[in-house]
Amino acid sequence: MLVHSADSMHPTRFIACVLFETPWALTGKHPENTVEHAVPEKASAMNDEDQPTLPIDTATSSNASLSENSWSPDASRLEALAEFAAGAGHEINNPLATILGRVQLLLPGESHPDRRKHLETIMSQTLRIRDMIGDLMLFARPPAPQRALVDVKQLVETVCLKQKPEIQIAGCELEFTSELLETTPEGHSETGKFLAFIDRHQLSIVVAELLRNARQAMKENGGVIRVYLSRITDGLPQLQLIVADTGRGFSALDQQHAFDPFYSGRQAGRGIGFGLCKVWQIVRQHHGTIAIDSQPEGPTSITITIPVEEPMEP
Repeated sequence: MLVHSADSMHPTRFIACVLFETPWALTGKHPENTVEHAVPEKASAMNDEDQPTLPIDTATSSNASLSENSWSPDASRLEALAEFAAGAGHEINNPLATILGRVQLLLPGESHPDRRKHLETIMSQTLRIRDMIGDLMLFARPPAPQRALVDVKQLVETVCLKQKPEIQIAGCELEFTSELLETTPEGHSETGKFLAFIDRHQLSIVVAELLRNARQAMKENGGVIRVYLSRITDGLPQLQLIVADTGRGFSALDQQHAFDPFYSGRQAGRGIGFGLCKVWQIVRQHHGTIAIDSQPEGPTSITITIPVEEPMEP
């Protein structure tokens, strides 16, 4: 799964590193609780074609534990980083709005070709910074989830359908599997819907970012991205979403910084890493958990777990 290596450092991330004395460490292994359809322990096994097997086996993964290669983000560190990002984003946004406003006033009345071209460049780059600040603020100060009863299976299918053309262009295939088998008080099993009280828009962002991350990891060699949705019935009802790929995995450096804003495992200049930090914040606001199972050579799976029921008001 692809995130960015820090061959060069974005200025905002450099400031954060100085303030927080990075590199930071993640919390290590995922808690060894038992869940349904988690990642088998031998995630790095090779198949007959000497290709890494995907870390999902829907036939055998029930009641399996996350492997020894799994880890979760350090929530306390990310919360501190979000506080810094909120302040920095606010301070940058105010002068940025002034610059953008002045350019918008000057551009319509400018007839000189060179000066007009310069103003258009200033405007385009200012809008780019504005979009970056918007992504940063979604991590730092995301809106409260607007919860409603949503069919999560339908939501995931819709996002997969939208992402599929880009995935195919990258030489990859996309497979989506779901399994919902509930036990009634009488002991009989019955199928039902993947309903949960969630923010539809925010969870769509989560699914899209995970698919985009998998696609970036696999675009060099192609392969299959597998999405698996299941329901955990032990204890508090929860839905579990797994996105798995056989692309390049997380290095030790990636594990330290995978959820940091502006961090990206691709070469410098090919985008900025906002995807996983937004995913973490949205999952957190839904009282869910996120865990990554990966090795540097792959494969990788990211597991999201969210409660089904609407949370109690404090």
